[in-house]
Amino acid sequence: MIVEANNENSKGGLGPCVAEMSAAQLFNARAGNAVEIIDGAVTTREIWKFPKLAGAVVSIDLSDYYSGHGHRRN
Repeated sequence: MIVEANNENSKGGLGPCVAEMSAAQLFNARAGNAVEIIDGAVTTREIWKFPKLAGAVVSIDLSDYYSGHGHRRN
């Protein structure tokens, strides 16, 4: 499952994205459809970040990925 949160600042969008991922995890668990890992995406339309929720642990790839440029910057 992918959850996307938009913000003018990609780091500022991480909190809302993780909250949406957590809500999706809880919703699915209550519906009897537990999802082991939830991937997220936060974008400013140019810069992308990719958090991952596994159980109660959030992992965030610290690299910035740029759309349309075919490269990433650390």
